[in-house]
Amino acid sequence: AMFRITIGVLDYWFEVFPAVQEDGTINFGPSIFLVSYVILVNWVFFQVSIAVLLDNFLTASNSMKVDEMRELIYAKQKDKQFRNPLDPLLLRLSKDYIDEADLSVRLQELFKVLDSDGSGDLSTHEFQAAMKKLDVVPRIFVSDSDFIAVTKNGTLCNARGHLGPQEFEAVMRDQMRLYIQARLSSTSEFWEASDHEFTGLGAMKQILSEQLRTSRSLQLLLDRLPPPASPIPSAVADPHATPLPTSVGGPANPIIPPVVESAAAWRSTAVVSPPLPPGRPRDARARSASPFAAERRGDAAARPGKELHARIIGAALDPP
Repeated sequence: AMFRITIGVLDYWFEVFPAVQEDGTINFGPSIFLVSYVILVNWVFFQVSIAVLLDNFLTASNSMKVDEMRELIYAKQKDKQFRNPLDPLLLRLSKDYIDEADLSVRLQELFKVLDSDGSGDLSTHEFQAAMKKLDVVPRIFVSDSDFIAVTKNGTLCNARGHLGPQEFEAVMRDQMRLYIQARLSSTSEFWEASDHEFTGLGAMKQILSEQLRTSRSLQLLLDRLPPPASPIPSAVADPHATPLPTSVGGPANPIIPPVVESAAAWRSTAVVSPPLPPGRPRDARARSASPFAAERRGDAAARPGKELHARIIGAALDPP
């Protein structure tokens, strides 16, 4: 009876429990039970069960899609390993180093390991043979075309066409940047499954791209700079050179202004007053030249002190 009610067949229920009894009264007990059963089972429990089943089905479907996508990415990464033979070494370096200084130390130590003969640089064949001896999985096999590619047609090599310590570090840093950028691009394929990683991965990829662009632009600017000019010969070393003017009477110089060396030179530039007519006192010229020439009371008494003060100033200005 409960199963029939669940699937929507109510005729059997009313045959067993009639709603109206023989005496004409209404039987409320079976009716209330029937209504509560339909609400709880058909409307609540049955819908919840369907929702749980659908959620499990969608979760399983998404996990299957993620697994398939992961297998495709692993297959692509295996293909890329054959394209760049340095990927196993770059993977270990990118996982182990802490900061830029630590990376420089690790690269210098790696260069010493590869430079078995201690010559201070790595030729093409020496680089290929040394890479085969590294304990990485899979083994690294560098061909001549691979060496040309990682050194950018030899532009990162020294004048002899070899890799010194600085050239080796520059090559490995460039390859690590390209490797990390490729790994970020491959990881971005998971963004449909995990959108919360979009911001972090996108920002890292953008910062790395800007750093690569900035370094390339700086290198182009450095290549375009002219060679340094030869130093200007000193005029002091030439005994026949014309000395620079150091006084007012010397020739004019557009760079160094004339300098007054002493009080005598300063007095030579001053305006000289015309001589006094005969019989006219010296103080009369000073009084006539100034609107305040009227001598006040007490000036005559203070004149000896002023003359002494003027003599002291003149002695201080004139060189011995």
